[in-house]
Amino acid sequence: MRRLPVFAVVAFCSILLGTSSATRAADPDPEQILSDSLRVISQAKSLSYTATYRSRVLDQSQIPDQPPGAIFAPTINVEPVELPMKTIQTRAKVVWQRLPDVADDDEPRVRFSIDGTISNVKEAADEKAKTAPADKAPAGDKQKKPAVKPPEAGAKADPEGEADGDRDEVLRIAFNGKVLRSLNTRQQAVLEYASDDGELPLAGITRVLPLIDLTSLPEELSRMSRPADTAIHYKGTETIEGTKCHVIEVRIPLEIETTGEPVAEVKELAYTRRLFVAQSDLLPRRIENQGAQFPGMPTAPEVVRIELSQMKLNPPVKPSDFELTVPKGFELKEIETEFTSAVMLGDELPEATLTDGDGKERTLTEFHGKLVLLDFWASWCPPCKLSMPGIQEFHDEFKDKGVVVIGVSIDIEEEVDAAKAYLKEKEYSYLTLFDGSDFSEDLGIRSIPHVLLLDTEGKLLYQHTGDSPKLEKRLRKAIEENLKK
Repeated sequence: MRRLPVFAVVAFCSILLGTSSATRAADPDPEQILSDSLRVISQAKSLSYTATYRSRVLDQSQIPDQPPGAIFAPTINVEPVELPMKTIQTRAKVVWQRLPDVADDDEPRVRFSIDGTISNVKEAADEKAKTAPADKAPAGDKQKKPAVKPPEAGAKADPEGEADGDRDEVLRIAFNGKVLRSLNTRQQAVLEYASDDGELPLAGITRVLPLIDLTSLPEELSRMSRPADTAIHYKGTETIEGTKCHVIEVRIPLEIETTGEPVAEVKELAYTRRLFVAQSDLLPRRIENQGAQFPGMPTAPEVVRIELSQMKLNPPVKPSDFELTVPKGFELKEIETEFTSAVMLGDELPEATLTDGDGKERTLTEFHGKLVLLDFWASWCPPCKLSMPGIQEFHDEFKDKGVVVIGVSIDIEEEVDAAKAYLKEKEYSYLTLFDGSDFSEDLGIRSIPHVLLLDTEGKLLYQHTGDSPKLEKRLRKAIEENLKK
């Protein structure tokens, strides 16, 4: 075999490298495109667009009803069961407006309205129905009923609502900056979720969050907000409904707490966002979200694609655009979402005897005269562990100002040793009491981490479930206001 001279090989490789370098240099800077797009969104006074996405959900109509009085099946089936799923498409017009900032609060204030439908999508098994002649439809096939017309204010409500699975479900949600209302034709009601200090009540819109995903991008993907090792790549261009778009891929690493050195698969866990940013106005026309593929998952998580069309930047809006009037025949139902316990503000907590790390019995009455912050947690609860550095900061800041910070572990039996070991490993110095499982049940706490703030007489001043910067800010405000009294 005849060999090429060394200089020829070197020259050929140089040509390839040179071509590759030139191609890379010609690509636009993805960081700059992302930054410019986020700036346009964050500076927008208002936005209107139509959002469409599909998702897989549990098909409740395929789950047989339990016989009256039956709670558990007589036998336990240990074989894996494939749950009945269906694909739904959500399509809605979204109108969004940014409100003026409030002093001493760096969180953005917004209001929005969502008006559209949720419809079933034909599965692959139904493809025959699409190709069969109209006069020879498959046996048992029936024509889909028209969508239920959204009830107007003052109009008679449809008594059937969306009980018929063949009909599109009406989707109507409005948040005016203070109260979120959601139309529920199944219950013949408008569900109302009160807002605390203008914060969006997520419980009322969990299932339709992708519709307003666009507006949350600046808070999530800006340089100051995202993890330092976030990877941003340019993936070329794509034309969406006649609009040429840059494709920007953002891989955001997951922060997972592990014991010891994590395996490589865990180190590399990340979720991915792909933004299809229009070259004309720098607003996304498509967003694709894909969760991380954890070790043991047979396939990668499904990609949720949100199509954005009829985009308008800074359209004129008025306050009535963000109101939802209760239709005639419907009732208004107020939904409480701020906490998950049976204790109300002003209640005095029931007496309880718990043990500290040395096995000494302690009661809450011994702390009367000071504000008491109780943090209910467990060693097996990852969100609890994420919140504990913040609890330690409250202890360090207020321990000499009349505030006692107490962790209440609800671990039982052998879990208690794991809880004590974790506290020692992390060097948390605030008081922790154990055997708090029965105490948490007496208080009706259904989710952790859960924080209670008690006054100097042991009465409830404030509480929240979960962990976030907003919740920490609320807790700090409650402590500082009550220390002044």
